[in-house]
Amino acid sequence: MTTLSTPSTPIPSGVTTPSSPTPPGVTTPSSSTPPGVTPSTSTPIGVTPPSSSTSPAVNTSSSSSSTTSISSSSSFVGSPLTSPVSASPTVQTSSTASSHAQSHSISDAAVAGLGVGVAIAGLLLGILMSFLVFRHYRKRQNPPVYISQSEKGEIIPLNVRTADPILLEQFLLDPVPQSKISQELQSLGQLIQQHCETYYHLLTVHISESELAGNLTLLGIGNRSMSRTTNTTTLLMNPATRLTAIRHIIAKVVFGSIAPITTSGLSLLPPGVSAMMSRIPLTEENTGNHRATETALTQWRQLSAFLLHPNRSDRTPLVPSDDLLVGQEHKLTTALNACLEPFVKRGGDQIYEQESHLEQVIKECATFGYLLFSQPSEYRLRFENGEGGGVIVCPGLYKVVNDNGSYYQELVSAPVVESI
Repeated sequence: MTTLSTPSTPIPSGVTTPSSPTPPGVTTPSSSTPPGVTPSTSTPIGVTPPSSSTSPAVNTSSSSSSTTSISSSSSFVGSPLTSPVSASPTVQTSSTASSHAQSHSISDAAVAGLGVGVAIAGLLLGILMSFLVFRHYRKRQNPPVYISQSEKGEIIPLNVRTADPILLEQFLLDPVPQSKISQELQSLGQLIQQHCETYYHLLTVHISESELAGNLTLLGIGNRSMSRTTNTTTLLMNPATRLTAIRHIIAKVVFGSIAPITTSGLSLLPPGVSAMMSRIPLTEENTGNHRATETALTQWRQLSAFLLHPNRSDRTPLVPSDDLLVGQEHKLTTALNACLEPFVKRGGDQIYEQESHLEQVIKECATFGYLLFSQPSEYRLRFENGEGGGVIVCPGLYKVVNDNGSYYQELVSAPVVESI
């Protein structure tokens, strides 16, 4: 059954519309029209619509219109006063299609925007990854470079990442000319001679030779260290040879204390150095390689001097610290005076001045020891006299390893020998 709605016909003013009889089976519906729905004004084929120009004073209000619903199998009523109305499902379908089209349009715009955003993000990520890879490649191709300054003031780029010892040598302390080292040693010998001539007397002393020999043993000096034919104690007791004997004793003990291995146990070198040397075992007699051990010790000494230096970039010789050296000076002075005290001049402040000057001599010798310790070459102080006669009052200096690590023996400064 199809329901038809009759549109309202405008009624001129002053005209009375007769009531129309309602056919049987016809129900008159409410005149209300759903909001948003416009009644259709289409006219079926063969039906002439009424004239809309009946009168200029027609009220177009639809408030007095009536709607008739007819139940029939046909789609429209062939009355000249009625016109069909499109069914409500047609209006719903149009609204649904419009909403679907709008939703589909919004979805396409969102997808397009998301695609553009992803493309931009991917491009930025690719640029970042390319930058990081290029930077890593440059670091591997160009490792860190450090700068060193040569003796002539030239700037030398050095790559410290390599283990090449030649490059490491550019950082080690600079060598001092042999002539200057020889002059320093000769000056120390003269300083010891001046000390002996100023603070020791030539009078007879009342001390037994056995007691004196015991004191010399504590200093690491044997009774035959000066002469093969004459005892050391005898030379000390004799006023004619006393000053020569004292010069020998002071030089033997003080210069021995700046050697890597001391005979008296009193070292003027850095405490860590003397402790290390005292714990190194001797090379095996039959299976050991003495030269390999000496090479290792030379390199250890060079690196130790470099690491102990407070200002390595200066590349100057290592200098003893006053705070550290004070205790070592006092110990060595006390040990020497235990043997030399009977021969010190008396009167006034002689004893105090002798002790103070002896400490100064020891300090100068310690500075010389640090100088030798800082050299790339290996030096040795030796109390040896090939001729066999006389007493050595200042040791000879020999170079046993050159700057290139080659072993040989070169006399740098000859020993000073006093005849007796």
